[in-house]
Amino acid sequence: MYNNSILVFDSWIWSYSVVKELLELLPNENIIYLADRNSFPYGKKNKEQLMDNMLWVIHFFEKNYNPKLILIASNTPSIQVLDELKTTIQTPLFGVFPPIKEASHISQTKKVAILATQSAVESKEITDFINKQVNISETEVFKVNASPMVDLIEPGTFLNDHDTCIDVCREVLDFYVKEKNIDVITLSSTHLPFLKKYIQELYPEIKLLDPAVDVSKDIKNYLEINNLLSAESWSIKVLWTQNESKNLFNNELENIFHKMWFICKVEEVIISDT
Repeated sequence: MYNNSILVFDSWIWSYSVVKELLELLPNENIIYLADRNSFPYGKKNKEQLMDNMLWVIHFFEKNYNPKLILIASNTPSIQVLDELKTTIQTPLFGVFPPIKEASHISQTKKVAILATQSAVESKEITDFINKQVNISETEVFKVNASPMVDLIEPGTFLNDHDTCIDVCREVLDFYVKEKNIDVITLSSTHLPFLKKYIQELYPEIKLLDPAVDVSKDIKNYLEINNLLSAESWSIKVLWTQNESKNLFNNELENIFHKMWFICKVEEVIISDT
């Protein structure tokens, strides 16, 4: 049933936010979502480590599921290694990227911010990406280390600790909103859409852009052009790789999903380089 599916993966469950966008546009597709906990976190790995992780996961799924396409649903590896991966991988690959061109177009102040992990904002690749997308003499782009905000997601703080979330978001963003006069923010970590309500509470005048919207449109367009759209009813298979230091079990992972209103069953898999 899950051969010829869309594979979506990240180092944990928070890129399920991307799956939600895909299902809005592609309601008949079978989707496999992998929470690669064994390689958590992608956002703090160097380029070589990211390449190794991506290749292990992609080769495993090519061998076992023959996906119609693969979406790396994390900005950090998408920015740093996706182009290189495309030179060696047969399956069509997609990634998520800061929608910086759109941000530049809609900004009134011509000052915008990319929120991403520390690894992403410090990479040469994100600077190259920005330079290709916008005229930096016309739009000022601030690369903001949003790792403290990302850290609100992993333990579930965003679900029930309003004051802490507000404090952290303010600490990360106040300078750029009030001193640098940004008016558009790209949520360039797939964790960050879960903090939209807190950002909007603090800065209702700021426009927030989610990369998941753009990549979902790109995937739909690719499937239509290549006559690959499914006519079946959608279904989702959720897999995860164990990280022994966390000692999590399937039912605990299901409970995390349920708290976010994602009802699903999960299954553990073992991925190696063999």
